[in-house]
Amino acid sequence: MIKKALASLVLGFLVGYLYHINNFVIDNLETITLYVLIFIVGVGIGMDENLLKYFKSLSLNTLIAPMSSILGTLTFSILISYVLGFSPKIVLSIVAGFGWYTFTGSVLFKLLGAEIGILGFLSNLFRELLTMILSPILGKKLGASAIIASGGATSVDTTLPFVIRYSGIENALPSIISGTLLTILAAFLVPFFASL
Repeated sequence: MIKKALASLVLGFLVGYLYHINNFVIDNLETITLYVLIFIVGVGIGMDENLLKYFKSLSLNTLIAPMSSILGTLTFSILISYVLGFSPKIVLSIVAGFGWYTFTGSVLFKLLGAEIGILGFLSNLFRELLTMILSPILGKKLGASAIIASGGATSVDTTLPFVIRYSGIENALPSIISGTLLTILAAFLVPFFASL
């Protein structure tokens, strides 16, 4: 396990170094990897014989995860801002990324400065990483909605494989729906809270 972690770390440094050599190749690799992931999930969903029946069974329960994510994230952030003595505006603008760290970090960097941009980036990155690490426990103890809500906007892409692995392929579509809704919402809420 330690050897794998060290190998991943070394590989990460090499990729980072190569990134400075050729931005174009790395940027395209990220995009291609995301498209391949979405394609594989799409094929998996499309091969399901019960797909039509599944679409018909979707109801308002599909919105439980995104609504839980929105209400939980925003409510807790307001409470924690008072406990820690931070401005609610700043905390809300950071957490409104719902895990979308690249967007949140860059928008907050432009609107509120480098420190808040870095906080926005790291906070949302840690949300994604914690979702990945805790997915086995969340899936076993609380079910698919907990993994999807925890992943926030990332449940449409990077945490989607964890939703599938620890709660089943049948939860892929609710995960994609939730992640898409939160991604759209983050695009509006982050700049909105930052400009208050």
